[in-house]
Amino acid sequence: GPPIRCVGPAEGLAHEDVRNVAWGPDDHLWVATEGGVSRLASGRVVASYGPDEGLDGLVYWVEVGPDGGVWAGTADGVHVLDGTVFIPDPVGPLGGLPAEVAAWSDGSLVVGGAGVLVRRGADGAVPLALPGIPPGTTLTDLAVDAGGLWVASRAGVVRVAEDGSRHLSTRQGLGNDEVNRILPDQEGNVWFGTENGASKLVVGPMTLYTEAEGLPNPFVRALAEDASA
Repeated sequence: GPPIRCVGPAEGLAHEDVRNVAWGPDDHLWVATEGGVSRLASGRVVASYGPDEGLDGLVYWVEVGPDGGVWAGTADGVHVLDGTVFIPDPVGPLGGLPAEVAAWSDGSLVVGGAGVLVRRGADGAVPLALPGIPPGTTLTDLAVDAGGLWVASRAGVVRVAEDGSRHLSTRQGLGNDEVNRILPDQEGNVWFGTENGASKLVVGPMTLYTEAEGLPNPFVRALAEDASA
């Protein structure tokens, strides 16, 4: 058969416009679409969640925690899967759409809005400090590694850890303060895709990769690690 098999509405997907995907610890794939969320097992849709299951319309993202908890972000806020339906999850005021999300290693959910970051756990929602990020600043990406959480924004990067937070900007070696993506790699380095190249953070000085190092354009929107490298 063909090397790529398409899964769409004809195969049970909630909608053909896919916004985000997330793997669960049971190897099920969760898919956020313009018409709700679908769950796939072995490449086949086994369940879909739409208006009758608490998700009315566009779902911007879906996230699965290490304990199997499932969250979805819509224009109405964050929803959590409770049995077979999604119910509103009061993560706290986000100042706009729940734009970015990440699952912390303890199973809590971190949700970012317009310059606001909230950690949602069993004891409720706790705001997280974002030093150096002005109120209302767009948060563009969240990434979790062994030491804590990385937050990308249009005003630099914040490292959020249990022992405190730290702001990084062009003064620490970022190519640009407008950061689009964050990628912690398997070697413990952290990569930042910015409006002026990709910056690599290691123990020591930060390395900047731009057109001088071979990039076709300084605008870096996406990052991925080569598993064969």
